[in-house]
Amino acid sequence: YFIFGLNESNIDNLEEYTIKGISEIGERAFHAPWNVKRVFFDENLAKIKKEAFKDADELEVFCCTGKKGEENFLKGLETNKLLDVTEFSVETLAFSGCVNLHTVIFPNCGTLKIEKNAFSDCKELRTVVAIAEEIDFTENPFSDCPEYLTFVCKKDSAVDKFARENGYRSVYVS
Repeated sequence: YFIFGLNESNIDNLEEYTIKGISEIGERAFHAPWNVKRVFFDENLAKIKKEAFKDADELEVFCCTGKKGEENFLKGLETNKLLDVTEFSVETLAFSGCVNLHTVIFPNCGTLKIEKNAFSDCKELRTVVAIAEEIDFTENPFSDCPEYLTFVCKKDSAVDKFARENGYRSVYVS
């Protein structure tokens, strides 16, 4: 479980955490934390287990690029240097109840697997970055999200097709 965190490089900003060296976030690991607003993971992360962030109502940004900050992220998109993993999976209810979550950035991956209800009650989710060759979604894991949800993806990719078929917007990267 995520019990306590302290970012020594910026003692005044205790709402942002960079976590390195783990391949899997366990069940209920971040269940209802009181001060986690932004969380960044490095290239080792490949799986988010059931209810990992359930009811993390302060969580705003989940990022798997290993690089924090908008400038670094945009550079990663421009140079196509987001992390590469073979498969990235998100189990059911992983982000359920994250009422302030607005941005999710998945790593560049071969297959992105997301189970049903992974994003239930994520009423503020507006941006999902998903650069994936293939997807394996159980039903529509984003069905509780707003209609203005926008996917950042490759044109004509499986993610783009999913967005079109479910009435979401797409923004393309090369």
